[in-house]
Amino acid sequence: MESVFSAHAWSRQPNGLWVFWRERDDAEQLQNHFSFNVVTKRMEIKERVKIALQHVEKLSCNYLIQYWASIVIDGQTFLTTSDQPFGLTRLEYGLCSYRKKCLSHAIPVELKNGTQCENDLGPPGRVFKYRLPELCTDVKNYSQQEFPLRDDAVAWSIQWCYTVPVFDPSRDTFVGVLELVTSHQTNEWIFGNSVLPIFKMLQVVDLKSPDSYCPLDLKVLDDRQCALGGLYKAIEVVCQKHQFLFAQIWVSVADSWCTGKVITVRQRHIAINDNQNLSLFKYASGLQYMLEGYGVVGRAFSSKSSCFCRDVTQLSIMEYRLVTCSREAGLTGCFAICLSALDNDDNVYILEFFLPPNELLHRNLQVFLKLVLDTVKQQLQHFEFAVGHDFGEKLPVKVIKISSDDDLDSFEICQNTKELHNVEPLPNGGELMLPDTATAVFFFRNKSTTEFGY
Repeated sequence: MESVFSAHAWSRQPNGLWVFWRERDDAEQLQNHFSFNVVTKRMEIKERVKIALQHVEKLSCNYLIQYWASIVIDGQTFLTTSDQPFGLTRLEYGLCSYRKKCLSHAIPVELKNGTQCENDLGPPGRVFKYRLPELCTDVKNYSQQEFPLRDDAVAWSIQWCYTVPVFDPSRDTFVGVLELVTSHQTNEWIFGNSVLPIFKMLQVVDLKSPDSYCPLDLKVLDDRQCALGGLYKAIEVVCQKHQFLFAQIWVSVADSWCTGKVITVRQRHIAINDNQNLSLFKYASGLQYMLEGYGVVGRAFSSKSSCFCRDVTQLSIMEYRLVTCSREAGLTGCFAICLSALDNDDNVYILEFFLPPNELLHRNLQVFLKLVLDTVKQQLQHFEFAVGHDFGEKLPVKVIKISSDDDLDSFEICQNTKELHNVEPLPNGGELMLPDTATAVFFFRNKSTTEFGY
């Protein structure tokens, strides 16, 4: 482990955190690639990150906290943690080994022609690219492509990682990436006692990360409480009636700090047969943001309609940022509806439902979703589809295909039809109503432009 700490100054804080930084001044090296003003700013940020680490509150488990910054080599931009400050709660073999591996791992993020790299980004590279946090509750749920250091991390008993973008609000600029990894087993209490100290330590030196940098402020929440209250009651009824495994509400937020419009989940969820993995998924959802046009929720938001995917665990992490957490929780089929309130409320709300794993349901998917929409209609009479359609018109359902063999195409559900009356029992004790053959209650059309999520 000598190379991990060589040429580093260090201090041990009262909270037990060991903080390491380079003693030598590397400004001269940076001036080979950047102007004097840029070098000055980078050195200032580096010093502020070091001070932030020295002020982090007591952490309850074994952690490595390291900072990643961009460098330019032969005109190509890389992300590196070499020569950057880092902290360890314990000088543990696994965490030290992971740190050593990262020192030799430069992540390509931009080519000479300015094209952004898409492959081998890993968590720090994706956070750099999208300016959004990424949480994985168990690194084993990453694929090798999603996390190039996955096998090494697993071998060194790394359990979970949380990676966040760092901003300098005084200059309104993005400055780097902070990565938190631990060898401690995951649970919701650990998350709560690990994540908040990170945001607080950044605030000490006037740096920010999205969870504290641009949340829904209290005024916005107050303005939306009435609408959210009605939505919470509605999704509870829908979940109980149709046996959804999990449901939550997403709302749009400002996007000044990332690369596109984003939406974030509000902190109340409905779960049938709650368990530890679902609890972790709930917590992970509260720490994540979804980009417009990505994943089931993001595409429902961009189309101002609805979206479905039969198995979100098969999507790429670029498409669905919570894919590793959904794999851990066993959540697969997902349906999202985009709504707005009728009472002059300009805000948009996305209801996200995770379907029960039921083969009969998937064979009669359009019928099942028709029943769901009927229930939503009954519960939310003061809402409409955000695109402007009321509950008496056709609802487009965009389908994210999970492979070239997926034969489900985008379709439309017609709401203004006769009542379903044929009933077929489901294995879980519920009922699936089938359409009368004389008067079909739905129709669908093939769309050759249906996009793939893999």
